[in-house]
Amino acid sequence: EVAKFKGKPYNKTERWNSASSEGDVTPNPAFSPDGSKLLLMDENYTPTLFDLSSGRKLRAFGAPQNGNIVTSAIFSSDGTRILTAGPDSAVRVWDAASGTQLQKINHARTTEAATFSPDAQWIASVTTDDTVRIFNAVTGQVVQKIRAGKRYGASYLRALFAPDGESLLIWHGSEVVPTLYNFRTGKKIRE
Repeated sequence: EVAKFKGKPYNKTERWNSASSEGDVTPNPAFSPDGSKLLLMDENYTPTLFDLSSGRKLRAFGAPQNGNIVTSAIFSSDGTRILTAGPDSAVRVWDAASGTQLQKINHARTTEAATFSPDAQWIASVTTDDTVRIFNAVTGQVVQKIRAGKRYGASYLRALFAPDGESLLIWHGSEVVPTLYNFRTGKKIRE
């Protein structure tokens, strides 16, 4: 059994048999690197942190800004920070322990997603103008912009750092073959 988190806002915790199909799954869950916490979006798409063993709500990270929802939330590799993105055109870095916002990186366009590099020194953000921006995770300065080309239909652009810490995989949801880039130079490695 695993804890099921639900309610408004998650004021009820139930036990749930993971082998059954009972219960709904909250979108975009993320485990902390040590496996002790779970980051879920609540019904307002606000990232909320839970203790995995007890199911107890620990804290929420921000609230919808001007009616916009958070669409992406992940942990840094060391578990000390949480990165969020959403249509309010900002990427935010939060202290995982306190819930304090450490950094807000504004964009000119709606942000669809963001991710940390494996060493948590870099942030890649994806915006609706089909651009992936790479930021220094400490200073918030843009170090690279990669134009990924036009999207196809309603697909979303996505980016993922490779474990080598140098490469960035970029793809549209409808693409069969993603493109690998050197994120420092912005040059294609392979398609």
